[in-house]
Amino acid sequence: INLHPYAGFFVYKMVKFFRPDADLMFGVSFTPLFVTLCALIPFLVLCWMLGCGALASFAGAMLFLNSNFILKRTMFAWYDNDPHSLTFLFTLFVCLFGGLKHRKNLKLSALWGLCSAAVISLYALFWHGWVFFFGNIAVSGALCVLYSFFILKDGSAKNVFLFFLSIVLGTLAGITLVFGPGEFFVLFQEGWKALTEFITPGLSLWPDLYIGVGELNKPSLKYLIELSGGYWVFVGALAAIVIHFARFSKAKGGNPLWMITMSVLLASSLLISLGALRFSFLLSIVLGALFPITIQYVFKKINFNRRPATVGLNILLAAVITWVSFSYAQRSVPGLLNKIFNPVWENALVTIREKTPPESVVNAWWPPGHFIKTIAKRRVTFDGATINNPQGYWMANVFIAPDERISAGLLRMLNNSANQAAEYLQSQGMKLSEAVKILYAITPLSEEKAQNLLPRKFSLEQTAHLLSLTHA
Repeated sequence: INLHPYAGFFVYKMVKFFRPDADLMFGVSFTPLFVTLCALIPFLVLCWMLGCGALASFAGAMLFLNSNFILKRTMFAWYDNDPHSLTFLFTLFVCLFGGLKHRKNLKLSALWGLCSAAVISLYALFWHGWVFFFGNIAVSGALCVLYSFFILKDGSAKNVFLFFLSIVLGTLAGITLVFGPGEFFVLFQEGWKALTEFITPGLSLWPDLYIGVGELNKPSLKYLIELSGGYWVFVGALAAIVIHFARFSKAKGGNPLWMITMSVLLASSLLISLGALRFSFLLSIVLGALFPITIQYVFKKINFNRRPATVGLNILLAAVITWVSFSYAQRSVPGLLNKIFNPVWENALVTIREKTPPESVVNAWWPPGHFIKTIAKRRVTFDGATINNPQGYWMANVFIAPDERISAGLLRMLNNSANQAAEYLQSQGMKLSEAVKILYAITPLSEEKAQNLLPRKFSLEQTAHLLSLTHA
């Protein structure tokens, strides 16, 4: 279940209400703008809860929204599920801060914990990456409980434990309610496997197709910092953690447990971003949540005896920060306005939908897979969500085969059973290299000739099952 397409449809319908002649692609293109606008609500609420004034919150929002990677992922017509992370993560930060702030009130902190669980459960309906944050919160919970017990010693350790326990159990219940019994562990395993494949690719018997996706390459730390807003944002976010702990040590407020949680998120998002470029979006969100604290700290340090002078200088600094962020965005935007989808694409996909049988499979390389599924309403060999499946290996060989009969045979196998034939041969104790060699040999042939070519050690039952996967 994925609600991202429904969000696009909702935005399209809103655009149609105000402009009845708007076509589908124009209407859907407003989705990232609408979602980003919604995300500003929890962002500003978080700033308020952290004690940031209006000027610091505004300057922080402008700097965050105009950072390179955030700007790219929230552009008009960037129809991907990344912008939803803004709304869910800022809302999650609000819930975590609220629960840890009221840690001495068990009922209130538990309520915030259940709200956090609800946010994560809804997040799972938009992106598999909820697993990453769920794991980080579990780690943060253990550290916060230890900090409360050994450092704070204020009797809140039990409540902190119950707060994080309510998040874990609430998420387990929420995922089960939304996706069905037992699906929590299936989704967790799938999400964790995908994340680890992105950041720590290992040797595989099948080719790694992730290597062909630019945004999954490993960036340098310098490039990553530049994409996330620059050195001053990165240093400012680190300074916010120090400032928050310093305020608490001087009994001037601060929430060390929330900062422990954010420190874990910052470290892990930095690590995952260094593994794959696209995750710098998550790093940018964590940096964006921390940086307004530093801006507010600087504003408070600027203190003249005459209050109007102080306010005036704060306004001037906020204006400078805003101008710098807009100037950066102005230089970045022209390179981002590269429209992928156009009327030619739409006409081709509509033609496929209208002139092919509903049970058809469209065999193509992975990039247009999602377009084909949603607009042409036909099945595909693989797409952006299944890019690294072994089907990609067979599809590549369809394109480069020297003989049409080889391509036709591979397509017959693919559209019948995907990669199940190779998996079946491996399950019978055969090496993958030998399995691939056999499939290459039998797929171009008729069923009778293929049967004669199979090794003598194959039983009639094994032969029948294999040919049902390759020749049905």
